[in-house]
Amino acid sequence: MRKLLGVLMIIGSAHLQKGIIHERSHVAMDRFDRSKSGSLAPLSEKREIDFGDSTQQRLREITTPEIADFIGSLHESITRQSSCSSISYECLVSWLVKLSCGITGALACSSSWDVESIRSLYESKFRRLSDKYFSDKPWPEPDNVCKIIDDGIFGILYRELFYRHIFIKLRKPVQQDRHGAYNNYIALFEYILSAESPVPLELPDQWMWDIIDEFVYQFEGFTQHKGYYAHKQIYVDDWDVKVVFNTLHQLIIQSRINEQLEAFKNNEDPSREAGVFGSNPLYRMLGYFALVGMLRFHTLLGDYRQALASVRNIDLSNPKLIRNVLTCQVTIYHQVGFCYLMCRRYQDAINRFEDILYYTRTTDSHNMYYSDYATIRSKCEHITALLALAHALQDGIVNDLCRNEADLLHKASSGDMDAASALFKKGAPKFIEPSFLAPLEDREESQEVFGENSASNASKVAMDTQLQVFLRDFKLRKNSVDIRSYLNLYESLKISKLATLLGKTEEELLVALHAHKRKVHQLVWSPRQNPLAGERKCADTVDFYIHEDTIYVASETVSQGHGEKLRQATMKILNEPRKDGRKFFRTKCLHFARAVVEEVVWMFAVVEEVVWMFAVVEEG
Repeated sequence: MRKLLGVLMIIGSAHLQKGIIHERSHVAMDRFDRSKSGSLAPLSEKREIDFGDSTQQRLREITTPEIADFIGSLHESITRQSSCSSISYECLVSWLVKLSCGITGALACSSSWDVESIRSLYESKFRRLSDKYFSDKPWPEPDNVCKIIDDGIFGILYRELFYRHIFIKLRKPVQQDRHGAYNNYIALFEYILSAESPVPLELPDQWMWDIIDEFVYQFEGFTQHKGYYAHKQIYVDDWDVKVVFNTLHQLIIQSRINEQLEAFKNNEDPSREAGVFGSNPLYRMLGYFALVGMLRFHTLLGDYRQALASVRNIDLSNPKLIRNVLTCQVTIYHQVGFCYLMCRRYQDAINRFEDILYYTRTTDSHNMYYSDYATIRSKCEHITALLALAHALQDGIVNDLCRNEADLLHKASSGDMDAASALFKKGAPKFIEPSFLAPLEDREESQEVFGENSASNASKVAMDTQLQVFLRDFKLRKNSVDIRSYLNLYESLKISKLATLLGKTEEELLVALHAHKRKVHQLVWSPRQNPLAGERKCADTVDFYIHEDTIYVASETVSQGHGEKLRQATMKILNEPRKDGRKFFRTKCLHFARAVVEEVVWMFAVVEEVVWMFAVVEEG
């Protein structure tokens, strides 16, 4: 009996709630109608009015019908997440009806359908319409759009798309665009972070990543554009470095993403550490992407150790941790690999670069369907340049991944400074000069130091500073290259002989050998470790030790057996698309069978030779 009463109470409360929301939607429609017509009819008055046609007509006055439908569909998908209204509307793209179940709904009931709808609108339709109608002009002004619909969270998200289109597609932002984009990001993050409970909103992972990535990108671009000083004289608080840092930090703290990732690494339940906000997909993913944003932030400032520390809980051994946001993963490996390169951990840099390049090449047939495929390809080109530079410093080997940079790699491995500089500038991020981010009272001195175009000149100074730091170590590698080339030719040789070949005295050679030994023994990271940690190992394929007056060379290269080749072929089949798997499997099986047959034939030849030798011995 108690169970029956409980069920009846739940059903009754649901019907009551449905009626309240239904009534609120009619109230919203009546208010909108009175604001249009100027009527002062009471709220309780019931009228049968079709608002779809009038709203669509107003939208078409400021843009095309196709754009009006897109904006309406996006608004409808976003507002559905914050309203439980079960009213059935005849016109889904009607702006007025969508306003009736708007952002101020009583309860949140986000559904997977809403997220998938937003994903389709954002990743497919938005970019298609941008290419079709707005390749050389901005989208409709947000103020004009928000006069027709509510200026709530949808208005903030639409402004984010509007300004991002100007920065990325048109590449012609003016002072008001930079100011408006900054204020809009602050409004968005305040809406998310200032709430006492998780906001009733869920966005696709790709959109959340683009928001964080664009936030850091626009901060980087603002500190480097020519009008930086003039802008700061008018809008003093815009894109302050402390605000950018604190925003990313608050997203990380409120989502408790570090605690969740640490629990996941320790094979514990992350939900126990998540808390109220961390359990929400919006906060959890924004926190994760904020970690990557913090990695970029510290890398731009040249603080590589702090950059690596910011991603200490992210599993760097799994390139497909977030498969649906590949741009985020490529960014992580690009930034982490570059930090390792500047920290003289060349083997770790090579491993991180090769991991992500192998993964992107393996899944390239799938990646081409991503909306940001061009961005992925561009970042992979930067990573390829840095991989070639790391190989030039480490072993001078040209593999398939850096085949496009083979010429510069050969020149850099032989000590060519210009080739090394070209690879560095191609793959390195655009740095920010920390001294240029000084308070307002110190900016006049910075302008005098860096000249009229102070921001752009400061960016060049920052790049030149990091390049000179790198080339200082690169110059010291010249002796190591010569020593390594001779060590490859011998298993053992006298110190006096090597000194003669290099044109050095024995004392100078011993100093150079000790320096080379220290350089090739680097900290090497292993999975499930802090990125700053590692075990000191020989990171080169050639190692040596000195006993008395003789140098003994030990090659670290181990020939790859057929079993290892078969394992790699099997893993490639599992990672490759199904349509190419059969062809790949047949090809690899034929090669493997041929290798096995050759091995068996060779073994029979050896046995026959041994039998013949025994027969000769017996006859003798």
